[in-house]
Amino acid sequence: MLFRPIALLLCSVLFVQAAPAALTPPQVVTNTGVVTSIYGKLNTAVSRLSNAPSIQDAQTVEQRIITDFQTVVADLDNDTNAARTTPPFADNGAALVEKALKKTLMTTLIEKKPVFAEFALTVRIAASLGSLESSLDSFAIALNDLIPTRKAAVSQAKASLDSSAKSARTKYEEFCIPSPLYPTLPPICAGA
Repeated sequence: MLFRPIALLLCSVLFVQAAPAALTPPQVVTNTGVVTSIYGKLNTAVSRLSNAPSIQDAQTVEQRIITDFQTVVADLDNDTNAARTTPPFADNGAALVEKALKKTLMTTLIEKKPVFAEFALTVRIAASLGSLESSLDSFAIALNDLIPTRKAAVSQAKASLDSSAKSARTKYEEFCIPSPLYPTLPPICAGA
């Protein structure tokens, strides 16, 4: 009997959705910085991966990539939802956000693709990159509404991030045959 009220309370708490709080310019700057920081840490982890790692090393980094991308996607989705309930910023707030939009390239991830291809670890990374692209698009649309006086800066940042993410995803979607002579001879890959 005692468990029934507790279960009812727990179910009602779990299914109640709170409206996202409105964002302030400093919050958007901070959240953008967190995403950029995750990218930086990810690039550091991938760049430390040698060209001839063990499968355990490659699997560890692959899992970190997927986890970090999931974190970025969740952060972007939360910011996108909150931005939808936030009125547009004044021009001085928009200027703060514009400065926070940094160009983040995934060249290190692209360069290390043969390592992951050798151990058939590219599929999950490609799927994570697809989710990331989708979240970036939604976030950019929300930012355009949030800082209407800086649409050109948002479009430029979005184009840069889209290009980088699409390039990485395209590389990771390629079909690859592991090489018995790796790392001397990299895996043979063909476009999807």
